[in-house]
Amino acid sequence: MGKRILYSRENKTDARPSGHTSKVDMLQKIESILSRYSWFFALLVFCGINLWFNYYLFWHNLVFDNSTIGSVWGEVRVFEWLTDKFYRTILAGGNPFGAVSGMLYPFKIHLGLTDAGNGIFYLFLRPFFSPYQSLMVIMAISQLLANIGMYLLLRKLQFEKSISFILALAYGYMTFLMPRGGHLNYWPVYTFPWFYYSCILVIKNRKILQKVLGTLGASFFFVLTLWINFYYFVILSISVVGLFVSFFIVQRKNVIQKIVELNKYILFGVISIFILLVPWGIALYTTVLFDEIPKTGGWGGAIEFSSDLFGFFIPNQYNNYIYRYFSTLYAEVVIRFAPFAVGIFENYTYPGIIILGSYLLYLIFLTKKSFKATNARLIPYFLTSMIFLILTLGPFLHVFGHWRLYIGEGIFLSVPLPYVLFQKLPFMGNIRVPGRLIVGFIFFAYIVSAYIINFFLQHKSFRFRHIFFAILIVIFLFDQRHLHNLPPPEEKFPYKIFESIKKDTSHVSVLEIPFTVRDGFTYFGDGNAVTSIVGEAHHGKPILGGYTGRIADYKKSYYINNPFFGYLGRIIDGDIEKNPTIEKKEVPNYDSIDKTIWRDVIDFLDVKYIITNDTMPYIASVSAHLIDTGYTKVKQDDSFSLYQTTISDREFLFIDMSDENAVTYLGMGWYEKEKDCRWSKKKSSVMFKISRKKPFKLHLEAASLEKSNSLAVYLNQKKQKKILITDRLKEYEIPLDPEDLVKGINTVHFMFDTSSSPSKLIPGNTDNRGISAYFKTLILEDSSL
Repeated sequence: MGKRILYSRENKTDARPSGHTSKVDMLQKIESILSRYSWFFALLVFCGINLWFNYYLFWHNLVFDNSTIGSVWGEVRVFEWLTDKFYRTILAGGNPFGAVSGMLYPFKIHLGLTDAGNGIFYLFLRPFFSPYQSLMVIMAISQLLANIGMYLLLRKLQFEKSISFILALAYGYMTFLMPRGGHLNYWPVYTFPWFYYSCILVIKNRKILQKVLGTLGASFFFVLTLWINFYYFVILSISVVGLFVSFFIVQRKNVIQKIVELNKYILFGVISIFILLVPWGIALYTTVLFDEIPKTGGWGGAIEFSSDLFGFFIPNQYNNYIYRYFSTLYAEVVIRFAPFAVGIFENYTYPGIIILGSYLLYLIFLTKKSFKATNARLIPYFLTSMIFLILTLGPFLHVFGHWRLYIGEGIFLSVPLPYVLFQKLPFMGNIRVPGRLIVGFIFFAYIVSAYIINFFLQHKSFRFRHIFFAILIVIFLFDQRHLHNLPPPEEKFPYKIFESIKKDTSHVSVLEIPFTVRDGFTYFGDGNAVTSIVGEAHHGKPILGGYTGRIADYKKSYYINNPFFGYLGRIIDGDIEKNPTIEKKEVPNYDSIDKTIWRDVIDFLDVKYIITNDTMPYIASVSAHLIDTGYTKVKQDDSFSLYQTTISDREFLFIDMSDENAVTYLGMGWYEKEKDCRWSKKKSSVMFKISRKKPFKLHLEAASLEKSNSLAVYLNQKKQKKILITDRLKEYEIPLDPEDLVKGINTVHFMFDTSSSPSKLIPGNTDNRGISAYFKTLILEDSSL
């Protein structure tokens, strides 16, 4: 990457009198000592800054665990719960990326899709600390690892120690993290520098052992990135392709030569990645087969959460010094000159003064002939950084908060950007927040900044260089120190109630009111009621509702359309008229209740316990309904009440598709009721409940959309039989293996070979839905009688 340009006192002529000790001499002696033990002093300062910046945010929890008083941000509770589930699944000998129960009952959540991979580090921490303390330690250490990784990477790229140290420090505390005290899954940015450091070990070293270690390291950090943050995995994947293409354009011969030279290590790396991905791949396959991968329709927030063209220049109010000393001035300036940035969060993309200043110098240096050699070395990193900068702008260009221009007669003009095509790639539709891709820009921008600063300091005096580095450190301390001691408010939880529920050894579920079904951007119920997972962590019973980053649509629809949860969710939503998840025309359908239907839901889902927060304004009417439905108030814990009912042992063996309330027993893959039937997609599922294991036969009344269609029937993910469904409505019988049944809820999956659209089969029909068959009734019959 070129010869390092270092300051050397041997290149200067010392005209001072012999024996005279100047300040420069002292500084040079200090520099000599620091140079000899640079790695130790760098690590020492990294640790010191980490303790200084993160004491109240993370490390303080080792002295006093804030989770014991409920002083935890809601999103952090969710992340902690998922991470601990990952850890506990490992201890139980299960696949930590697979489906686990706990929330969104009667369904499961797939940990491989929830950024819960940090749970692997709980193996070393949970024996000594609580789940929350363990998470805080991981987050603090992740920043330290980011500092160390970036320092090693820049040193491998042959930058001098001072530049590497300061930019590594800045990278670990990047501005992107400032407003994300509640989104801790975005703090581990260390995987990027460690991945590329490992790659350079393979490319530049001649020793076989180092090449092997580098290959294993690159494979591990590549896969680890997928485990801990899907956005970061997308960023890393794009960067690999972007950097390769950029280097191929600039240094084609060298790239081809390296590929040939390193082909066996590349193959070794691919194999290593494949092996590490096996558990995740198995879990993903199971999810694809028996569940739905969450998909985002339309732009999915990509327009709203895109960066503004001028947003790159606006600092965040969560900067420690802006918040403490200039918050009023900041608010006035933003409101007056950049109102689009008021409350900026998801589309916050300010990269910091160091990067902005370096890129400004880059534009100036492009006019210098002496910069040509440096530019040739940095251009691949610059081009890759610009890929991410452009992607953060989203599908359409935003300028001062506007992404379309009205030109009259109801016509708006927009400027489309490459993100429009990017979102069409597989899985990229789930990248709902383009602004988060700024992390990729920041990573490569610091490498570009290293080249710019290195060029700028050529031929500068010893004194100038040290003053410049001191200024950079001051800029870093002022510009990139996040707000560190603004703890969330304390929150009380009914631990006595949790303990009472924990003593119940039967298989039951728990509903907390208020509850929510939330996936980050959409919600049903009370969008802020994300704390019910605290109870699940204590009593261990599955809870109704829940909050995680990605939830399949059918799971949300289950709660929205359920006669029991549908009513409660609409009652507890304080702003239902503005909730885009709810069809306003359907709100009146839930104005009244049917106690018999409610009781069916309660018995089917074993909702033995309901915890109410009595401070809510709707609790009086809700509790009256609960009592009418058979619940009794059995315990009071401060402002919380526990209601309990007796769950009947009855079985649910019949599903009538003509009944609106059949939604209680339906899983994925069903369309709305039509007359006396429901249409099924290519994959669908239903649920039955039995009181004990015994031989059953499944009777289904169905007909295929096409002349015939093969149907595979699975019971609790175990294949039972494959039959041929014709286009004539008739009854089919499938014997079920008793060994595959469980006491309680059993899930039956229907897997058709094909699906089609009525518009393709029926002339004049405009129905474009993907349909396989329609079902009229499904019955489980005791075959032992």
